[in-house]
Amino acid sequence: MSTYIIGGGTSGIGKTVALDLLEQGNAVVVFGKGKTHVDSFQKEVADHYKTKCVVYCGDLVDRQYVDSVVSTLKSQSIEGLVNAAGTISGEGIYEEKPETFEYVLSQNLVSAFNLTQSALLNLSMSGASIVNISSVCSLVPCTSLSYSVSKAGMDMFTKSLAKTLASDNIRVNSVNPSVVETNLQKSAGLFQETDYQQWLEEVAPAHPLGRVGTPQDICEAIKFLLDPEKSGWITGAILSIDGGRSVA
Repeated sequence: MSTYIIGGGTSGIGKTVALDLLEQGNAVVVFGKGKTHVDSFQKEVADHYKTKCVVYCGDLVDRQYVDSVVSTLKSQSIEGLVNAAGTISGEGIYEEKPETFEYVLSQNLVSAFNLTQSALLNLSMSGASIVNISSVCSLVPCTSLSYSVSKAGMDMFTKSLAKTLASDNIRVNSVNPSVVETNLQKSAGLFQETDYQQWLEEVAPAHPLGRVGTPQDICEAIKFLLDPEKSGWITGAILSIDGGRSVA
């Protein structure tokens, strides 16, 4: 049995990864921020995975909180870390407020930095893997300025870590989705449910494969990158999983 840490693991892509890893018989330490999502996730895993899943509720931007949780792992070996926590705004340079810009960068980048640095001593040097969830917006700028900039930063975070941690036999890669049907935009207050579904239909043609993504589409790639037997010679990769949008 392997143990994995999932930041942002109580909703969206992170939740799908956590549930898949649990289904495979692994142990998972899950971080979530919103109490509603955390409570719902805890109820979902209570019957079948309670002994293999520990769930924490808090803000990964708070380093003291992150360190206090990771310290409870003591010398436990962690085979993989997934940085899936984050948020989005819907504004560009003319509209976005400074505090919004700072908040999005913190939630998307500082959270990943905190969790990664805090967990480093627990990461197994027998082939541990870090997978960061970036975005097609790091390659093709999206409407949201802060989101695009933060995801470009995530790609460089990935490359920098990959170069530094290779000597410790720790691999670091990122996956870069396009639009995936999750609650990212709704949680950020950009859409109500009806408007969101209409928006998904409108943006689907922007993807050459003709549809938006599902969390499972991204999950399969993340599990591949976590598996040292399948991806043991891959590090520093920026993997687009975007229905072709980055080349459209």
